[in-house]
Amino acid sequence: MINETGSMPLIKVMLVDDDQLLLEDIQKLVDWAQLGFEITGVFGNGQAAYSHLAACRPDFIITDIRMPCMDGLAFVARVKESMPQVQMLLLTAYSDFDYAKEAIRLGVSDYVLKYDLNEETLTAELLKVRSRFFSNRSISVMSSQQKLEQFLSAPQDENAKRMLEQMLEDYGSCILGLMVVAPQEGLAVPGMQDQLSGINRECYRIRDCLAKFSMGRQEDFKEDCSCLTIIHKGRQVVVLVLMDDRCASESRYRQTMYGLACRFEERLGADGQGKPTILYMPYGVRHPDQLIYAYQCLDGLMPYTIFQGHGRIAEYERIKEKIDENELKLDELEEIRQGMTGMTVDAILEELEGLMERFCRCRYSLAGFRQITSLMDAAVLQYRKNNFCSAEQIQQFREDLAGCLSAEEVWETFTGFSHHIVEFGCHVYSSRVRKAIRFIHDHFGEDISVQDAADRLGFNGEYLNKLFKREVGQGFSRYLTAYRMEQARNLLESGEYRVGEVAEMVGYKSSQYFSMTFRQIMGVPPSAFGRQGDGGK
Repeated sequence: MINETGSMPLIKVMLVDDDQLLLEDIQKLVDWAQLGFEITGVFGNGQAAYSHLAACRPDFIITDIRMPCMDGLAFVARVKESMPQVQMLLLTAYSDFDYAKEAIRLGVSDYVLKYDLNEETLTAELLKVRSRFFSNRSISVMSSQQKLEQFLSAPQDENAKRMLEQMLEDYGSCILGLMVVAPQEGLAVPGMQDQLSGINRECYRIRDCLAKFSMGRQEDFKEDCSCLTIIHKGRQVVVLVLMDDRCASESRYRQTMYGLACRFEERLGADGQGKPTILYMPYGVRHPDQLIYAYQCLDGLMPYTIFQGHGRIAEYERIKEKIDENELKLDELEEIRQGMTGMTVDAILEELEGLMERFCRCRYSLAGFRQITSLMDAAVLQYRKNNFCSAEQIQQFREDLAGCLSAEEVWETFTGFSHHIVEFGCHVYSSRVRKAIRFIHDHFGEDISVQDAADRLGFNGEYLNKLFKREVGQGFSRYLTAYRMEQARNLLESGEYRVGEVAEMVGYKSSQYFSMTFRQIMGVPPSAFGRQGDGGK
């Protein structure tokens, strides 16, 4: 016996014999699963077996020669005509030897005398079948990848088209499903280098990971799928799914494709590299000409997945129906750009929020989104002109923008940068003061002082306090207290915490002292906000 097959697929087996007792014995003779096999059909004659061939889709058939309705030779001939890749083992008696030689001529892999059939001989035959199966499967996968890649690269090449047609005919599949898988990729931002080499490496990782499905576990191949062909093309990975006629209905096809996409997503996300975007066609095709059209549709639509958010599974039609390539007229664009010179930060955010709703949410427009990003850049430059931020901050903002994976993430990055400017009073602080403020924001719930900040940042405490007061307009301790009270008010307004809990959360050991300080800063007691009933304790 060999060990459990683990990640290898189970080989599907069909048993055909009119001797019911022999069929029962064969099923009990070996541990089929441990050897890597799965019995998918047991039949008493060739005619019954052949009628269930498409449903069982066996990789290997064990059959008798002499049977009623359709004998073994006729059955072998018909199977090899429709499914030439299937391996077959013939069970014979001494008197059937001439028949066995004819069956071997027809393509039977081997034969075994019924009287010699036992655990040892059957195991030996199964191991030979298994070795041939995976050797042929590996060659077949590589060949299909080459044929698909050649066809997609040169769809007008009749030779490439014929080779793909022959491949599909060999698989005996009728329905072709197509999906493209794109790795996480930052959006193109002016001034930032295109990291194509990194994208290529990620595509190879995705391709190699998904290629395991072609040689994967049985549960990865649901009954509707007969094969996967996976190639790396451009900035994405193309997956061709071959299915049987049970996927002819649109609902069954969509269910199969979505289920497969979910398993891809789970497998690719398991290694911590982040989930890719998966886009698939909502209907299957049957011919190479339809296949190239489907690929061109998916390839052209992939840029619009930024509106869905990266790391999503998306269906072609669901995105296509929202595309509307409208954009601002040049005079409208210029009017907004010029108007920013007199706008507040909040007014700029309100203006661009409306454009996001128009071009990135209700409908999808790449041209409109490009205009929005250009206005964001103009707004940031205006912030700099008004001395709201430094050149270094702008550079950091652009680097953050380059790492965004979706339109909404771009918007969140811009709004976060803008709110940061408002929060810091629209002033440019020195590097030391900015670090001190960040220290307060990160540690306000702890027992900290200006000396703690100075020690952590490597500064002199007295000097830091003077510098802080000169630039911010108030000392470190006063800023810390005001910030704590602001955070306390937010916590109290949430209604989730009592006064005593909030006091501890913002760095006060005494709830009474906290309440007194809160009233001094805010003008009202903490009990004016949030939950009551703890007596301020």
